[in-house]
Amino acid sequence: MRKNLLRVALCLAVLLFVVFTAKAVRGLRIYIVMSGSMEPVIKTGSLIILDTMKTKPEPGEIITFDMGDTLVTHRVLRIHDGIYVTKGDNNPSEDQSPVFGEQIRGTVILTVPMAGSVILMLRRPSAICLLVPMILLITAIKHAKERNLHEKDHKSRLLHCSGNGSDSYDRRNNGVSD
Repeated sequence: MRKNLLRVALCLAVLLFVVFTAKAVRGLRIYIVMSGSMEPVIKTGSLIILDTMKTKPEPGEIITFDMGDTLVTHRVLRIHDGIYVTKGDNNPSEDQSPVFGEQIRGTVILTVPMAGSVILMLRRPSAICLLVPMILLITAIKHAKERNLHEKDHKSRLLHCSGNGSDSYDRRNNGVSD
Protein backbone atom coordinates (compact mmCIF):
# COMPACT_ATOMS: atom_id res chain seq x y z
CA MET A 1 0.00 0.00 0.00
CA ARG A 2 2.86 2.37 0.81
CA LYS A 3 4.34 1.82 -2.64
CA ASN A 4 1.00 2.62 -4.26
CA LEU A 5 0.64 5.84 -2.26
CA LEU A 6 4.18 6.84 -3.15
CA ARG A 7 3.49 6.12 -6.82
CA VAL A 8 0.37 8.28 -6.71
CA ALA A 9 2.32 11.09 -5.08
CA LEU A 10 5.09 10.77 -7.66
CA CYS A 11 2.57 10.81 -10.53
CA LEU A 12 0.93 13.92 -9.10
CA ALA A 13 4.31 15.60 -8.75
CA VAL A 14 5.24 14.79 -12.35
CA LEU A 15 1.84 15.98 -13.55
CA LEU A 16 2.18 19.27 -11.71
CA PHE A 17 5.70 19.67 -13.08
CA VAL A 18 4.44 19.15 -16.66
CA VAL A 19 1.56 21.58 -16.16
CA PHE A 20 3.65 24.36 -14.63
CA THR A 21 6.52 23.88 -17.07
CA ALA A 22 4.19 24.05 -20.07
CA LYS A 23 2.54 27.18 -18.70
CA ALA A 24 5.91 28.82 -18.20
CA VAL A 25 7.15 28.15 -21.73
CA ARG A 26 6.04 30.72 -24.25
CA GLY A 27 3.88 29.30 -27.01
CA LEU A 28 2.59 26.27 -25.13
CA ARG A 29 -1.00 25.90 -23.93
CA ILE A 30 -2.66 23.15 -21.94
CA TYR A 31 -6.16 21.84 -22.48
CA ILE A 32 -8.20 18.92 -21.21
CA VAL A 33 -9.99 16.69 -23.72
CA MET A 34 -13.66 16.37 -22.78
CA SER A 35 -14.99 14.05 -25.52
CA GLY A 36 -14.06 10.78 -27.16
CA SER A 37 -13.90 12.00 -30.76
CA MET A 38 -10.14 11.34 -30.96
CA GLU A 39 -10.08 7.97 -29.21
CA PRO A 40 -8.12 5.76 -29.06
CA VAL A 41 -5.26 8.17 -29.88
CA ILE A 42 -6.39 10.80 -27.35
CA LYS A 43 -8.69 9.48 -24.66
CA THR A 44 -11.35 11.50 -22.87
CA GLY A 45 -9.78 13.12 -19.80
CA SER A 46 -6.34 13.40 -21.37
CA LEU A 47 -4.27 16.51 -20.97
CA ILE A 48 -2.97 17.91 -24.26
CA ILE A 49 -0.21 20.43 -24.79
CA LEU A 50 -0.37 22.61 -27.87
CA ASP A 51 2.36 24.45 -29.68
CA THR A 52 0.52 27.71 -30.33
CA MET A 53 3.28 28.91 -32.62
CA LYS A 54 2.51 26.09 -35.06
CA THR A 55 -0.73 27.23 -36.67
CA LYS A 56 -0.04 25.90 -40.17
CA PRO A 57 -0.19 22.15 -39.63
CA GLU A 58 0.31 19.44 -42.20
CA PRO A 59 -2.20 16.69 -43.03
CA GLY A 60 -2.08 13.98 -40.36
CA GLU A 61 -1.30 16.38 -37.52
CA ILE A 62 -3.74 16.94 -34.69
CA ILE A 63 -4.88 20.50 -34.06
CA THR A 64 -7.11 22.37 -31.65
CA PHE A 65 -9.32 25.02 -33.20
CA ASP A 66 -12.18 27.36 -32.35
CA MET A 67 -15.58 26.18 -33.49
CA GLY A 68 -17.97 28.87 -32.30
CA ASP A 69 -17.67 29.00 -28.53
CA THR A 70 -16.15 25.50 -28.34
CA LEU A 71 -12.63 24.23 -28.80
CA VAL A 72 -12.26 21.11 -30.92
CA THR A 73 -9.25 18.82 -31.21
CA HIS A 74 -9.24 16.82 -34.45
CA ARG A 75 -6.85 15.54 -37.08
CA VAL A 76 -6.15 17.46 -40.30
CA LEU A 77 -7.14 15.29 -43.28
CA ARG A 78 -6.25 17.67 -46.08
CA ILE A 79 -5.68 21.31 -46.91
CA HIS A 80 -7.16 23.05 -49.93
CA ASP A 81 -6.57 26.77 -50.60
CA GLY A 82 -5.74 27.45 -46.94
CA ILE A 83 -8.89 25.68 -45.73
CA TYR A 84 -8.41 22.69 -43.44
CA VAL A 85 -10.63 19.61 -43.57
CA THR A 86 -10.62 17.82 -40.22
CA LYS A 87 -12.04 14.71 -38.62
CA GLY A 88 -12.07 13.13 -35.20
CA ASP A 89 -10.38 9.72 -35.39
CA ASN A 90 -13.39 8.14 -33.66
CA ASN A 91 -15.98 9.93 -35.83
CA PRO A 92 -17.48 8.19 -38.88
CA SER A 93 -17.20 11.20 -41.20
CA GLU A 94 -15.31 14.43 -41.78
CA ASP A 95 -16.27 17.55 -39.87
CA GLN A 96 -19.03 19.44 -41.67
CA SER A 97 -17.48 22.87 -41.14
CA PRO A 98 -14.14 23.72 -42.71
CA VAL A 99 -11.41 25.20 -40.50
CA PHE A 100 -9.71 28.44 -41.47
CA GLY A 101 -6.19 29.30 -40.37
CA GLU A 102 -7.33 31.99 -37.94
CA GLN A 103 -9.41 29.41 -36.05
CA ILE A 104 -6.41 27.22 -35.27
CA ARG A 105 -5.16 27.56 -31.68
CA GLY A 106 -2.18 25.24 -32.19
CA THR A 107 -0.86 21.79 -32.98
CA VAL A 108 -0.92 19.01 -30.38
CA ILE A 109 2.64 18.09 -29.38
CA LEU A 110 2.02 15.99 -26.27
CA THR A 111 -0.82 14.05 -24.70
CA VAL A 112 -0.90 12.75 -21.12
CA PRO A 113 -3.66 10.18 -20.64
CA MET A 114 -5.91 10.67 -17.58
CA ALA A 115 -3.95 13.73 -16.43
CA GLY A 116 -6.80 16.07 -17.33
CA SER A 117 -9.21 14.03 -15.24
CA VAL A 118 -6.83 14.26 -12.29
CA ILE A 119 -6.56 18.03 -12.71
CA LEU A 120 -10.34 18.39 -12.88
CA MET A 121 -10.67 16.27 -9.75
CA LEU A 122 -8.07 18.36 -7.91
CA ARG A 123 -10.00 21.53 -8.68
CA ARG A 124 -12.84 20.34 -6.45
CA PRO A 125 -12.70 21.43 -2.81
CA SER A 126 -13.53 17.90 -1.71
CA ALA A 127 -10.42 16.62 -3.50
CA ILE A 128 -8.22 19.03 -1.59
CA CYS A 129 -9.78 17.74 1.63
CA LEU A 130 -8.69 14.23 0.59
CA LEU A 131 -5.34 15.21 -0.89
CA VAL A 132 -3.98 16.99 2.18
CA PRO A 133 -4.52 13.99 4.52
CA MET A 134 -3.08 11.68 1.85
CA ILE A 135 0.09 13.78 1.62
CA LEU A 136 0.31 13.86 5.42
CA LEU A 137 -0.14 10.08 5.55
CA ILE A 138 2.57 9.50 2.95
CA THR A 139 4.90 11.80 4.87
CA ALA A 140 4.15 10.02 8.15
CA ILE A 141 4.76 6.61 6.59
CA LYS A 142 8.05 7.81 5.13
CA HIS A 143 9.22 9.20 8.48
CA ALA A 144 8.12 6.04 10.33
CA LYS A 145 10.04 3.89 7.87
CA GLU A 146 13.16 6.06 8.23
CA ARG A 147 12.85 6.02 12.02
CA ASN A 148 12.44 2.24 12.00
CA LEU A 149 15.55 1.81 9.83
CA HIS A 150 17.47 4.19 12.08
CA GLU A 151 16.42 2.28 15.21
CA LYS A 152 17.40 -1.07 13.66
CA ASP A 153 20.77 0.36 12.64
CA HIS A 154 21.29 1.78 16.15
CA LYS A 155 20.43 -1.57 17.82
CA SER A 156 22.73 -3.37 15.42
CA ARG A 157 25.61 -1.05 16.38
CA LEU A 158 24.90 -1.52 20.10
CA LEU A 159 24.97 -5.30 19.73
CA HIS A 160 28.16 -5.11 17.68
CA CYS A 161 29.86 -2.83 20.23
CA SER A 162 28.97 -5.02 23.20
CA GLY A 163 30.71 -7.97 21.51
CA ASN A 164 30.94 -11.45 23.02
CA GLY A 165 32.31 -10.53 26.41
CA SER A 166 34.31 -8.01 28.40
CA ASP A 167 37.53 -9.00 26.54
CA SER A 168 36.51 -7.33 23.33
CA TYR A 169 35.32 -4.27 25.19
CA ASP A 170 38.62 -3.93 27.05
CA ARG A 171 40.70 -4.40 23.89
CA ARG A 172 38.84 -1.66 22.03
CA ASN A 173 39.42 0.70 24.93
CA ASN A 174 43.14 -0.01 25.24
CA GLY A 175 42.66 -2.34 28.13
CA VAL A 176 40.81 0.21 30.25
CA SER A 177 37.63 -1.11 31.80
CA ASP A 178 35.01 0.41 34.03
